[in-house]
Amino acid sequence: ENTPLAGSSAGAIVCAVIASGNTMEDALKATKMLAEDCRLNGTAFRLGVTALLSLTLMLFKFVTEMQNCIK
Repeated sequence: ENTPLAGSSAGAIVCAVIASGNTMEDALKATKMLAEDCRLNGTAFRLGVTALLSLTLMLFKFVTEMQNCIK
């Protein structure tokens, strides 16, 4: 599909996940995992790192595919 996507904050993360070829279900799972982590462990001084880790895990497949195309 060529549907334009946009978002801010968590919406931007979801858009990046979907634009990388993951499904909406994958984006929902990633968002729920991030929210659960924040509920259990708090966000003070760790939200940025936690969000980055969540996004990195979701985009790993996309990045690996891109690296393989470049080689």
